[in-house]
Amino acid sequence: MGRRTIVKPGDTVPIPGVKVLIVASNGDLLPKPVKGGGTNPLCATTEEKAPAGPENQRMVGTLLTFGKFNFVALIDLDWEKEMELVCPINKLGHVTIYQTSRHGSFDDAGSPALLGAIRPQVVVMNNGPRKGMGQTDATKSATAAGKSVAPYERNAYLRLARTPGVEDVWQSHLSLLDPDPHHNTAEQMIANLEETAECKGNWIKASIARDGRFKVTNGRNGFSKSYVVR
Repeated sequence: MGRRTIVKPGDTVPIPGVKVLIVASNGDLLPKPVKGGGTNPLCATTEEKAPAGPENQRMVGTLLTFGKFNFVALIDLDWEKEMELVCPINKLGHVTIYQTSRHGSFDDAGSPALLGAIRPQVVVMNNGPRKGMGQTDATKSATAAGKSVAPYERNAYLRLARTPGVEDVWQSHLSLLDPDPHHNTAEQMIANLEETAECKGNWIKASIARDGRFKVTNGRNGFSKSYVVR
């Protein structure tokens, strides 16, 4: 029988050389801010939303630290729980790489209060060809009804690209829901461009050095870009 560990926010997972901090689990959240946390003025202008569903609020979210590098993955944590993590106090601080929540489907995640608080340097969009990204459902519904929507509801990629501090967005897939090149990152930073039975499932890899230098590589074409942690 396999072994398992039930984690709660504030716990750490023992991985040599890396600090793995649990920031969300089973509906509970980190009780106090990590270094760099502070009051978040964006909370006042970001709307509140209803829960996206009980399973989404029970995600295990992690914050990994290696030297100067920080990586946060909140998996499917929803808008409401994101807001609790960063409002009124930003408990996460700033991060180097943010892996998008809910596959970049930003109707119920990716709140301006979260993105503006954690100020990711690089974003990795773990979307599928027809999952996540594209125009949000809120945009489609509003357009059909002849209504306007808030700027952050219009397109997931643009919300990320226009977040202060974001240098680059990398995508697992080109969004076939919204293939407009202005609504996707540069082609060289997209790992998979099509939806076919022969899809190779190309990867995006980050190689991290303890001194704060890191490189992101696209497995499809070998394109890579180097960064220095801010």
